Amino acid sequence: MNVPEIPELAPYPLPEGVRQTLLDLAGQSDTLFIGEMHGTQEPPRFLAWLLESLKTLGYGSLALELPHTLRAPLIVWAKSETDDATAPPPFFAQPGLDGRGNVQMLVLVRAAVRSGWQLFCFDQADHEWTAPFVWTERDRRMAENLAAQWEQFAPNAKVVAVCGNMHSRTVMPAPDADPFWREHWPSCAAVLQELRPNVRVNSLNLLFHAGTFFNMTLRDDLGSGEPLSAPEIRRPDNAHHTLYLHLPRATAATFLVEPADP
Repeated sequence: MNVPEIPELAPYPLPEGVRQTLLDLAGQSDTLFIGEMHGTQEPPRFLAWLLESLKTLGYGSLALELPHTLRAPLIVWAKSETDDATAPPPFFAQPGLDGRGNVQMLVLVRAAVRSGWQLFCFDQADHEWTAPFVWTERDRRMAENLAAQWEQFAPNAKVVAVCGNMHSRTVMPAPDADPFWREHWPSCAAVLQELRPNVRVNSLNLLFHAGTFFNMTLRDDLGSGEPLSAPEIRRPDNAHHTLYLHLPRATAATFLVEPADP
């Protein structure tokens, strides 16, 4: 079996003031959720750039919104020399259409594992999906998976968790909030805080002002339309997350092969 060549991950440096604000938040947290838009390159790129700084703050576990059955094979792959005997798991070698099985996230996994980080995968496995689908039930299962792996594999290390930004919310919607936000509450991050009341759970939401992304297909309509020249931190009054990292432009993730319906 021929194994596709896995490229290196280009770093995504942040301005020093933004970087320090993020590290301050990380220092005040035991679990820091990163809320992303699936199918973009920037989240794994800036996290790879921050890994060593986060390590100095007590972080040692990277948790990803991937099926929990991927944890063991991903670690084997990341530690290997990626020769013809060791291909990435099918989630990445044969990616689906939701954008998560991208090359950039795969390279982040490799960088983290090879530098001594624990890897957690906290989504449901394929066989655990049931109908009718209930969003909050999935969030609860994800939080339970994350809490269990944290306790089993690295109970003394802080966790940075990457997931879709609906799952990463840490602030309860206000009574007058859009019903959409209330119907999808509690989030994975909120349930983790419920399960582990003595730990500090915070969240960072990534927002793009323009750019491309991949979700079901390559799209070029991401962003608010408000021009932004450099990354910046904002704290909106109606926040669903602890902090918001605004980035000027997104770049669509790439894949080892063309994504297809599972």
